[in-house]
Amino acid sequence: MGNIQIASWIEGIVNTIPCEDQVIILAPNNQKRVNRLSGYNTHFLDRNVKYYSSDGYNVEENARIILKEENPDVIIIFGTEFRFSYDALLAAEKEKVLDKAVIFAQGFSSVCGRHYAEGLPNGLLKRKSFRDFLRGDSIALQIKKFNECAETENKILKLTHNMIGRTTMDYSLLHQCNDSAKYFKCNDILRDCFYAGEWSYEHCHKHSILVSQYYYPLKGFHYLLEAVSIVKEKYPDVSVVAAGYNLP
Repeated sequence: MGNIQIASWIEGIVNTIPCEDQVIILAPNNQKRVNRLSGYNTHFLDRNVKYYSSDGYNVEENARIILKEENPDVIIIFGTEFRFSYDALLAAEKEKVLDKAVIFAQGFSSVCGRHYAEGLPNGLLKRKSFRDFLRGDSIALQIKKFNECAETENKILKLTHNMIGRTTMDYSLLHQCNDSAKYFKCNDILRDCFYAGEWSYEHCHKHSILVSQYYYPLKGFHYLLEAVSIVKEKYPDVSVVAAGYNLP
């Protein structure tokens, strides 16, 4: 029970919390309905962390149990796109600790849905690849999923009293839904490895471009390819390195 899987960006945040303060994590699991809440102490980043796991059916109930037992000073809820976040926020409301809860914005489904296929030809939107056929998926279905998540997102933004974000868009979207909510600008805290080393022009690979997450249209890789065709006229040796899944 001592080994847990936690998103790597949690590391940076946990590292900033004083060791004498208790860290409690509630995370969803991918199991079927279990009708119980499991919690245990574990060792994470050289400190003791209390870790709870909940299935997706009982999040509100389980979160209320944790809030009663642990009585946290601050409740950070990551993301606005999933029902798990909304249920956790509902639990805070019902336990009358909504002022302690803060939503950590990670992107907005409403915006993603509107711009997911921007710049793609209409014929491509109707086409299905072999991968789409195997997975029962398509670009149109991906847009539909984002739009469905946007409905939950809208409920979260209307209910929350506080939100952490980084951009003017974050601020604007929050106050379109909820004028009375407080907004806190706070850039992401990354893992230590992101702060190691320095970039220098003298030692970099000249005329190269590194991008990540090119494999779905929301990231705009097709726009980059158009831009590179222009850059190539002046720098014929330009190269693009894409990190992520292998190209099919």
